[in-house]
Amino acid sequence: MIFRELRTDEYDLLKIFLYEAIFIPEGETPPEQSIIELPELALYYDDFGKGAADYCVVADDNGLVAGAAWTRIMNDYGHIDDETPSLAMSVLKDHRGQGIGTHLIQELICLLSEKGYKRISLSVQKANYAVRMYERAGFRTILENDDEYIMVCDLLSESGLYKDLGALTKDRSKWKEKIPYVSSLLNHESVKIKAKALWLLGEMGLAYPAEAPEMFRVLGKRRPDYVVPYLAQLQQLSQTDNNDVVRIHCLGAVRATEGEIYTEIQIKVT
Repeated sequence: MIFRELRTDEYDLLKIFLYEAIFIPEGETPPEQSIIELPELALYYDDFGKGAADYCVVADDNGLVAGAAWTRIMNDYGHIDDETPSLAMSVLKDHRGQGIGTHLIQELICLLSEKGYKRISLSVQKANYAVRMYERAGFRTILENDDEYIMVCDLLSESGLYKDLGALTKDRSKWKEKIPYVSSLLNHESVKIKAKALWLLGEMGLAYPAEAPEMFRVLGKRRPDYVVPYLAQLQQLSQTDNNDVVRIHCLGAVRATEGEIYTEIQIKVT
């Protein structure tokens, strides 16, 4: 087994591996192959090779391409911003369970790091066993809904990431879209990165109160010690802000942080 970049005459293989990447819950019937022609799926392979972040690594088993991991900057399910490539990956069924997927991700991470990219994102269904593999590869969850996680893997060193956060501090035009990402850094292993992210998140909360309080509410349940410095400000916003959603989320953040259990919040509309 060797790992190499996808050749231009092999681009059509991406259609095969895109279909293999579709998660099929146990007991459900697989969709028709034609599903990959849908616009929201075709963007994973259409005109591949023409985009700046179009990179693909494959697992070659004596001439048989047994797996592929590729990236593009595209508005897919795992899209977080226009600077971050989204990852897609799959391995043929009879080659799974051999560590090929993990190796593919590692190879692709190295390739994108060499190309100067700062991070990779992806979307994965919560029931998919691949979630654990992505976590072991360095991905962490920045957003989630009932069915899926959106995950990110940082490619920068600690110093590089700290510098990147410094640049983001000055570029307020990107703050709104970066709130979930910066919030996820509060789980970073580096105390320096966590401290920088905590400070920046507080500044973002002042600029975008409609988005940030919900992140504080989630953090209040997971890491209340990170939210405590902002309790007074959140409490004030919950009573005085003109936006009903902001007031509800701020109060939710306060109560979650203080450990109160509640099922419904009613705030009188003034």
